[in-house]
Amino acid sequence: MPALLSRNPKENIQIAKMLLEHIKKSDPSQAAVIALFGNLGAGKTTLAQIIASELGVKDTVKSPTFLILETYPISFDHFHRFVHVDAYRLDSPQELANLGFADFLKDSGNLIVIEWPEKAGPFVPEKATRVSLKFIDENTREIAWH
Repeated sequence: MPALLSRNPKENIQIAKMLLEHIKKSDPSQAAVIALFGNLGAGKTTLAQIIASELGVKDTVKSPTFLILETYPISFDHFHRFVHVDAYRLDSPQELANLGFADFLKDSGNLIVIEWPEKAGPFVPEKATRVSLKFIDENTREIAWH
């Protein structure tokens, strides 16, 4: 996927919709994982919030920095649960293991978004959709995935 520039909320929504169309093509036998890479302020949480909104989540989706993960019911394609993970404060991937995260990965009804996936280690599947967010300026982000 070539890099896309997002300069406003409308473009953010369009990019999230494109990303969700990509996710519909993922292996339906396991959870779909979107791994959001980028520096602080790159827009990871904002993109996660937009994805959740597009999935029909009515609750305010905050970055679960201190809780590490939050779940929300959804109805999107074959997915029934949106799982939002913020690995920023993890000292080791073992903390995800202690939360039973492996079970979340096995459930094909889960659509999982992980912020700071580099801290989640082996809990980021090889087939995860890796999204790179780059801060360009106050209003512009470069977003690409593979």
